[in-house]
Amino acid sequence: ELGISQARQQQLLLSKILEKDQEGKVRLNIGDYRVRQQLRSIFELQIKQIEYLFGIQSDSAKLEKTKVVLERIVESINKTQGSWAYVITLGWWKMLQASGLPALLDEVLNEGFSPESWTIKSMGSCPRLALVLAQEWADIRQFDEAVQFFERLKIHYTESLSLPPITSLEETNKVEKILRWREVIKECEESTVKTLAFFWFVFLVLEFADLLPCSAEYVNHLYENVWGKAELLLKKSQAKILHEIENFTSSLIDREITWVPG
Repeated sequence: ELGISQARQQQLLLSKILEKDQEGKVRLNIGDYRVRQQLRSIFELQIKQIEYLFGIQSDSAKLEKTKVVLERIVESINKTQGSWAYVITLGWWKMLQASGLPALLDEVLNEGFSPESWTIKSMGSCPRLALVLAQEWADIRQFDEAVQFFERLKIHYTESLSLPPITSLEETNKVEKILRWREVIKECEESTVKTLAFFWFVFLVLEFADLLPCSAEYVNHLYENVWGKAELLLKKSQAKILHEIENFTSSLIDREITWVPG
């Protein structure tokens, strides 16, 4: 007995606050996010605990799918001729976007950008910047080639990969100058370029496949899985990989280029 009238019970069932199973048993529909929101003011702690458990359950399922996705990515890199060109292009594109491309205000203004337009134009330059870098080590002519590789992985994405408005070549050249992009490329070793590309490419794929975990526990599990695949693919230990990345970032800092993420 719920302690409420049949009429009220029927109202709650229709509003989906309550649900009835095949045996006719009635219970709170805590699986519905809207219901949890309605109950939050009364049972805040309990709702938080429920959502945490839902998150753990969801992350566990995501982790199993992630293992399959990682296998597919590594297999595609090993089997597809020229695949590193696509991984480098998309991986570095994602890394550049994530950095926010900070720059000195005076340099931005000197090249004719306002602080607001810099954000838009620099983000729109990322595809070309990544492509220029990839072309140093691989045969690729168009950014779309990398996008096609991304789509051919046969992974279920929850959204399609779309680009912001592309910045004109003239303005992209100005962005390159401000960021000292050619100097960055000169400091790059192929192995470091591939390493950073792999990690950021994996992040990109998992993001678009909605497989990034929420709980700290499963984030750690994900890191372990990605590092394991990176060591096998790159044929280097985690310590060696980290040492190379540290050397790369240190060389840029020595040149007073501090915006490049690792």
